[in-house]
Amino acid sequence: MTRTGSGPTKTDGTTAARSTSLAVASVGVLAALLVLAAIGTPIAGTALVGPAAAGDQYATLTPTPYTVDAEPGEEFTAEVLLYTEGGHDGEGVSEVSLIAQYHPDILEITEIERGPWLEQGEEATAAIETEQVLAHDDGTAIFEQWREPAGDGATGHGELVTVTGEIAADAPDVETAISFDETRIELIRDWPLPIDAQGIEVTIGDGDDGDGAGDEQDAIEPFDHPDPADIDRESLDTGTSDDNGAGGSTDADDADDGSNTATGSDEQPATDDDGTDSVPGFTAFLTGTLLAGGSLVLARHTHRSNRGRGQQ
Repeated sequence: MTRTGSGPTKTDGTTAARSTSLAVASVGVLAALLVLAAIGTPIAGTALVGPAAAGDQYATLTPTPYTVDAEPGEEFTAEVLLYTEGGHDGEGVSEVSLIAQYHPDILEITEIERGPWLEQGEEATAAIETEQVLAHDDGTAIFEQWREPAGDGATGHGELVTVTGEIAADAPDVETAISFDETRIELIRDWPLPIDAQGIEVTIGDGDDGDGAGDEQDAIEPFDHPDPADIDRESLDTGTSDDNGAGGSTDADDADDGSNTATGSDEQPATDDDGTDSVPGFTAFLTGTLLAGGSLVLARHTHRSNRGRGQQ
């Protein structure tokens, strides 16, 4: 007859304790993996599209054409296309600040015209307000546009702006570029989207073809662009507009008082803040981490308790 607390009973109790501990730990790990998968972190070698941080997606800027061949004094245009599905849970875009940077000794951006991209989505009748800043001495052109009211924001693919540029009359045969890397795209909760921005490659004359053009190219010093936020807008060519149709002129001459002073440049677009966390997915991540940690602690405690009972 087997007594209580003998070998078989002790072994069975230890096995049950281990099984319980493993089960609880497995549930905790599984819960953590599910939460991580929900916020866009790569799991089991599968890389999800877009950055993993906070589960946000991203935006792409693509100029067409992305290569331009021009002669000194010649004018050119290029459309800039934007594609994005928005942020977490399809949160739309409310504001875009297109920032084009170039070498002011080689070319100049003379105008940026709004496209219909920001009119997409719900509240399609919302007014699109714009502001243009042409800071040629700084090699920078800024075109801001935002929805009023923001509604659910805009998503999708389409024309963001049309850029007009002009090659300097005394420009040498050289290859240069217009960069959009400093562009900012804001979601309706003022959270920026990561951007993959393609620039415009500009070839003037024969470019650097190895027939002496290289000497002229070397004579042009690289240009150090200032931070766009540090540009003094008060003394620059600026223009604002408020319209419901794409392509409205934004020249400074369109301003009511004819001055070059920017108006409303510090205004923020209306937001539909629902009071949730400002970083999408952060609450879910924190909850999953706490759940996993708590489950492991519980499993360890259960294992020790059952082992102690079996030894009594």
